[in-house]
Amino acid sequence: MSDNSKSQYSNRLTVHITGAMEDRLEQIASQRDEPKAEVVRAALRAYLDKQEDLIGSRKHFTKMFQRRVDYIERLTVDQPVDQRADHAHAVRAREEGIL
Repeated sequence: MSDNSKSQYSNRLTVHITGAMEDRLEQIASQRDEPKAEVVRAALRAYLDKQEDLIGSRKHFTKMFQRRVDYIERLTVDQPVDQRADHAHAVRAREEGIL
């Protein structure tokens, strides 16, 4: 690892892992011909990226807001003819997690 690549990582994290995890980490690092630290960084990066979809995140809020806007637009364009159609819209909205 060059001095330049070390400088981009200014924070250190220490974790305790099981022997099985250590063995698997060694195996993956060897297969990829990368340091174990890089394998762990890649795994952490993937995990953190996935967390953006959790409730409370900005990305999740944006998705849910757009779904609600789409639902309201459908209601204004597709006015239900009778109460059964109106009920069906409400049931579908609940199933889609919009309401």
